[in-house]
Amino acid sequence: MVWIPLFNQLVGIGVIVGQVLIVVLLLELFVPSKMQGTIGRWLGRNGLKIAFLAALGSTAGSLIYSNIIGYPPCTLCWWQRIFIYPEVIILGIALWRRDANGSLYGISVAIPGIIIALYHNWIDLGGKALGTCGVSTGAVSCTQRFIHEFGYITIPLMSLTVLLIILFSLISYRKSLTR
Repeated sequence: MVWIPLFNQLVGIGVIVGQVLIVVLLLELFVPSKMQGTIGRWLGRNGLKIAFLAALGSTAGSLIYSNIIGYPPCTLCWWQRIFIYPEVIILGIALWRRDANGSLYGISVAIPGIIIALYHNWIDLGGKALGTCGVSTGAVSCTQRFIHEFGYITIPLMSLTVLLIILFSLISYRKSLTR
């Protein structure tokens, strides 16, 4: 399929934009500055929408990679999906009902996903795995790389990025409720 390299590059660019967003969110959350004015208020007011769009895009992307392109997900990828896919429903309902408490549910689902994504990135970068990670069961290895865009973007990093966007966007949203 000729369009796969272009798709990978577009997703890679999206990941880089997401990583910049994470830095901005971290600065807004933890560094007192003028950013907490205009940018901080905008990020806070729109944190629920940002998290929802990140979860929706990630879900669509993972389904395209596995069901259209044909990259089989490893065991850890499945576990990360377990924590990303429900975010679309949880945050979508929260947006639809204008329910600020939906952000708490989104945060509580993102945190275990982040822990799994950190572990997956650790073994993807050469760290020691605690088990065989699917190899003994005939599943794809958790260290097999289908994508390596811009010299560092892999599927585990994509997952970690989206989960961090969800977490920090929702924290920013929660913080904006108290302003």
